[in-house]
Amino acid sequence: MRNLFDKNLEYSSCGVGFITNKHSLQTHTLLEHAHQALCEIPHRGGFSAEGIGDGAGVNIDLSVNFFRHLTGDSSLTLGDFGVANFFYPRDPSQHEEAEKIIREVLAKYGLDILLWRDVAVDYSALNEKSAAKQLKIHQLVFARPAKINNQAAFEKHLYDAVQAIEAPAFDRPELEGFYPLSMSSRTQVYKGRLNSWEVIPYFTDLSDPEHQIH
Repeated sequence: MRNLFDKNLEYSSCGVGFITNKHSLQTHTLLEHAHQALCEIPHRGGFSAEGIGDGAGVNIDLSVNFFRHLTGDSSLTLGDFGVANFFYPRDPSQHEEAEKIIREVLAKYGLDILLWRDVAVDYSALNEKSAAKQLKIHQLVFARPAKINNQAAFEKHLYDAVQAIEAPAFDRPELEGFYPLSMSSRTQVYKGRLNSWEVIPYFTDLSDPEHQIH
């Protein structure tokens, strides 16, 4: 079998790991394995003399079980809801404006909000300097519009929606730092100024047994 890695085609500096359940079953065990995998690649991420990571995270499929638990809606099914994660502007006085933009775009695209929350974190997983550098992730869970009858169309709809949010976020200097990490009915991103081994302990969602992915 030909090796998939060719050092002559390697130009990136980032460490990337991929892990999956070959039966496509959502389990919490996979997140435990993901932590082990992240701990194996600390040399691929830089960090400052104060121990502040240059950015690590995970891109995971949406856990039906977890979002049923969060929303209290046992009828949620994959493809019928989406999740968006955002960093807000660095200037706290612009947070209300960022939220206004998000609400207006979601209303325009018929995305009814089921839940809006700050992603829970454990600052004790980081040192003091690192904890002070982290940004909150604001998370929205929303329903698929009834007029959209399949997940592929839903994903296209969400792509257009996130583009509508990105336009002012990237064009208006006062909103600097306003950034959509992910907006999808399939996957979501958790990341921060973290070292690879800090990701799972820091984001307590990822240690919750209710959080099951494939």
